[in-house]
Amino acid sequence: MDKFVIHLLNPERNKMEDPEKFLPSIIHGVVAELGCGPGYYCQFLVKYAEKVYCVDRNKELLEIAKELAKMQYSLMKTLVKRLFLPLP
Repeated sequence: MDKFVIHLLNPERNKMEDPEKFLPSIIHGVVAELGCGPGYYCQFLVKYAEKVYCVDRNKELLEIAKELAKMQYSLMKTLVKRLFLPLP
């Protein structure tokens, strides 16, 4: 990844603009992030929206966004499965 992408995905960003604080209260239904770049917000949007469209003209950045969102979604599904187990 180049320096710009690393900068955009830096976890230190959460100190200034913590998506976990404001997204849950404003995200409902279907969401589109236009110009998503490497997907900093996409990885959070998949937690709260029913459907997420991450759009960018740079195909390389879009692939990074897709992978981040997939990882987050997969982690969420695993956690939900662990929390909601069927009774024996």
